[in-house]
Amino acid sequence: MRNFKFAGGSGMGFRDLLFNLALLFAVLFIVAFLLISQEKKEDVERPAQYLITTTWDDYSSVDIDTHLWHDATKTHLNYVVQNQNHTFLERDDRGTASDRYVGPDGTLHTTYLNQEVITIREKVPGRYVINAHFYTPDNVQVIMNKVKWPFLVKVQILQLNPYRKIATEVLRFTEAKQELTAAIFDIEIIDGYPQVTNIDTDIQFPFVYRNLGKKTIDYTRNWEN
Repeated sequence: MRNFKFAGGSGMGFRDLLFNLALLFAVLFIVAFLLISQEKKEDVERPAQYLITTTWDDYSSVDIDTHLWHDATKTHLNYVVQNQNHTFLERDDRGTASDRYVGPDGTLHTTYLNQEVITIREKVPGRYVINAHFYTPDNVQVIMNKVKWPFLVKVQILQLNPYRKIATEVLRFTEAKQELTAAIFDIEIIDGYPQVTNIDTDIQFPFVYRNLGKKTIDYTRNWEN
């Protein structure tokens, strides 16, 4: 029997085998990495389409609540119900009362930031009303005595994709338990795409007291008036 040898010798063939195995493992690693990355992406929450922030004096103990009314679905987003379909109250800020935390050493710390955040995660058509409410429990007269009137609250509404400033309003509260409308806008389908239209920062549409604590509310209104 004849013995056949490769022109490069047996060492060359062994190196080729090692190279092919290394290449195979590299390809398998890349495929596995892509599959894992895809799985992780599915676990990540989808980004918000609109962002609503309400800010006031960081050192104030006043509790300002942000409320969102979506007319098409008749839903009221607030500190009691913090997610309604496609709308979410990401942070309910109660003034300095919600800014305190206990550190690892047991000492009390305060992060001075008074801001509430609402996200709208889908461009669902309909009319949106954003109100701010000067929440006042009956036992906080001491806090009320320190309030300087008018009390200023800034509400900003941003569209994130594509980026656009929809409205920025500074509300002037003149008394406790007052409710003011920051903005009203519509999302309409125009040429197959959702668009923000009919932005109005002048209309006042109080709805907080009519809805909290009640199961059914008639919100019938002639918006043209």
